[in-house]
Formats: sequence, C-alpha cells, structure tokens
Amino acid sequence: MDENQSGQMTFPPTNSDFITNAKQAFECTLEAFKNANTSDARGMILEIFVQGTSLAEALIPEAEEKQKYLTAVQQGYNLMLITEAAGTDGLIDPKTLLLVTSREVLAGRMTENDELRILALKGPRAENKNKPRWAFWRR
Repeated sequence: MDENQSGQMTFPPTNSDFITNAKQAFECTLEAFKNANTSDARGMILEIFVQGTSLAEALIPEAEEKQKYLTAVQQGYNLMLITEAAGTDGLIDPKTLLLVTSREVLAGRMTENDELRILALKGPRAENKNKPRWAFWRR
C-alpha cells in the first residue's frame, strides 16, 4: 500500500504487483517462522499468516486469480508445517508432524480431513508396524 497525494491509502494497481508483494511477505513470514524457537511462537506466526492471507484474498476480484492465490497460500502453509516437522537431517519426523498438525487442528487453522493431517495420522502407526517406505520419513 502507498499513500497518495490526498493522504489516503491505495493498494497496488495490478494483481502482478499484489502477487509480488504477497511473495515478499511470505518470504519474510517463512524466515520469521524458521527463526522461531518454540511451538507457541510458530503458532502465533501461523495465525498472523492465516489472518493476513484471508484479508488479502478479499482484494482479489477475479475467481481464477483468487484460486491461484489460495493454492499458493496452502502450499506456503504446508511448507511451514513441514519445515517445523523436519529434523536437522532434513527428514520429517512422523511424531513431530503429528504434534504440529494437532496444534493446528486445535487452533482451528487446519481441519481433521486436511491431507497433511491425514498423512500425519498415518505416519506414527505405519512406523510402529514396520518401517515406512517413504523417503521423507525418518528411519
């Protein structure tokens, strides 16, 4: 947003500017998320992310552009959760992913039928039966 000559706030004139600004905002959010050192801090950053993206969504009038934006937002959200569940070796710990998605469901930012939540629910059970075959699960 910029301030015009009359002192009123104006939004970027095109969706491409909007998308560019949204990408920059996401990059800053992801960096803050990576630097957060507690689950509570990451939860607060995710809440700000979800609320901010919901407000921004209302500024996109075209249905096709809105759908592209929502897809990108979901991918960004999932990226942050997967980043949190990854160990120092870069592999996802199924138990941590379950804890992360449980926090998100309790906070109302994720539903029980979200694909990542379903994957998290299956992960620990698969690990207990026998070692999972997915490359991203910790062995």
